Amino acid sequence: MKDLEQYIKENKELFNNGELPMGHQTRFQLKLLEQKPHKQHKTVTFTYKTATAILMSVAALFIIAFILGDRSKKEPAQTISVTTMNPDIYSQQMKHEEEEVIQMSKQLNERTEEQVLTTLDNITFEAIPLAEQLPKELSDAERAKILQDYYKQKTEGIKKIKQFLAQELSDTK
Repeated sequence: MKDLEQYIKENKELFNNGELPMGHQTRFQLKLLEQKPHKQHKTVTFTYKTATAILMSVAALFIIAFILGDRSKKEPAQTISVTTMNPDIYSQQMKHEEEEVIQMSKQLNERTEEQVLTTLDNITFEAIPLAEQLPKELSDAERAKILQDYYKQKTEGIKKIKQFLAQELSDTK
């Protein structure tokens, strides 16, 4: 093979002088076309597993969007002015919700009422109110945020009890 390459290099003029046979250019182009496929649109085939995975991903995105969107509708934003911050505001709101639960629970049987009141007591009981436990070094804004979050969680727990009671009351009617 090396001898052939060497021979061609040394006798280059023998190969480049002369006319090409008739139809050579067309045959050459056809050979090029056979070797180099045209850019064709590739068809993508989905297997059952691929289609299922895609559908599950899309469904998961919709579910997450629904949950996050639904949560923002349920919980209106609570804003607190630091200048008018009063720790009792939070506990007063919680006490109001607590009184409603007590009134609703009286309409049910004794056993359910006792369970509801015990759960309510577990949520609301504070041997020492949180406002008294917070370090004095905290700024008013930090204190307000901590108290807001703390009592918001307690109030949400009480609201869940109210939802349970509303369901129980509707079932007994």
